[in-house]
Amino acid sequence: MPDQPRLVSDQPEEAAKDEARRAEYREQLREYLQAPDFRAIEGFPIASAIAYFILPADIISEELHGPYGYVDDIWLCAYVADVVRRQLDDEAILIENWEGEAPLLPLIREIMDKEHDLIGDERDRILWYTGCAQLVK
Repeated sequence: MPDQPRLVSDQPEEAAKDEARRAEYREQLREYLQAPDFRAIEGFPIASAIAYFILPADIISEELHGPYGYVDDIWLCAYVADVVRRQLDDEAILIENWEGEAPLLPLIREIMDKEHDLIGDERDRILWYTGCAQLVK
């Protein structure tokens, strides 16, 4: 079986690149908040995700866990993207704004399918902490 690509690097030089990508994605999310399509989303989960990235403390901390600490941020991005896709009943807005190398929708599904492997039993804490708990159906 071929090796699966890592979501976050455990190499110090790659960790700096991960941080730069995280800052870039955070800025993209801020820009998307201005789009009318995103403003129509019930519960406004995107604002919650941005707040989570900005808060100095999160559930799986980068300070304590190093590069592994990004896994909750990655999971939350996938979770919010999935909520957006379901609430708008349209994946086009996600695909049009995706600049990653991997196809977006399979990536979101993979992250959601591997939730327990990635964040263990922290799902409810992350959703509560971000205010996204009311989005769970």
